[in-house]
Amino acid sequence: RSHQTMHDSDASHLADELGRRYAVAYVKSLGPGFDQPSDQLRIFDALYAHLTGNYCIDTEQVFALGHSSGAAFSELLACERGSRLRGVAAVAGALVLPVCAERSAMLLIHGEHDAVVPVSRGRAGRDHFLQANGCGSQTSPLGAPGCVSYVGCEPALPVEWCEHTEPTYQNTNHGWPAPAIAEIARFFGTLGRDTRP
Repeated sequence: RSHQTMHDSDASHLADELGRRYAVAYVKSLGPGFDQPSDQLRIFDALYAHLTGNYCIDTEQVFALGHSSGAAFSELLACERGSRLRGVAAVAGALVLPVCAERSAMLLIHGEHDAVVPVSRGRAGRDHFLQANGCGSQTSPLGAPGCVSYVGCEPALPVEWCEHTEPTYQNTNHGWPAPAIAEIARFFGTLGRDTRP
């Protein structure tokens, strides 16, 4: 799925859901996916510099989100550029780095029967961020069915997990589930100013 698909269908209502105080950029990867991390990070750095240098952007309210390889890249950004991001939302993604230098507030959404990126990979990413963000194992339900927040996380670094069974994308369960936009908007909206030292 491409940046154009995100704009036209998957995340087409994101800007409406977030409201007028947010600017949304739909970024194209180099090549078919975000599989060349160093090159993709250079794109992020250039885009970040352009947007913060030319627009009135609150640098404490910058977020990243993506689906599939874009979600894996969003998780990479949490690891490599977490200090620039207030939060990350990853739909059907996976953690691609064995070592994660930085941290971010995280919302991870994954299909229970995902035939493209197994849910075990999504859960492994979730578990990494749970540990990195100081979270406990207890959860509280919130938002759409299948969504939980973890207790005990550092106040500025919550972790939420949504697991769904929507068939989506040729019955692969790998797609963008119907509640994703509302859950992402809710999650980003709950993240106030970053209180990390």
